[in-house]
Amino acid sequence: MEKMFYRSEEVADLLFISKQALFNQISKNKQGMGNYQLPPYIKIGSRLLFPVDEFHEWLESQPRFK
Repeated sequence: MEKMFYRSEEVADLLFISKQALFNQISKNKQGMGNYQLPPYIKIGSRLLFPVDEFHEWLESQPRFK
């Protein structure tokens, strides 16, 4: 069976940031205090789940700096 969602720990690892940094960025965006580009996610209870396909599409759409 193909994986449908990444957990927040996996996304943080893929982005080379801590899980807490990911949560902080999401929280700041919700409060209107941040303008961080974040991958799409859904919230189920207290868990954040990131659709695998959408995460990779988002990642490919991010600007690259040389």
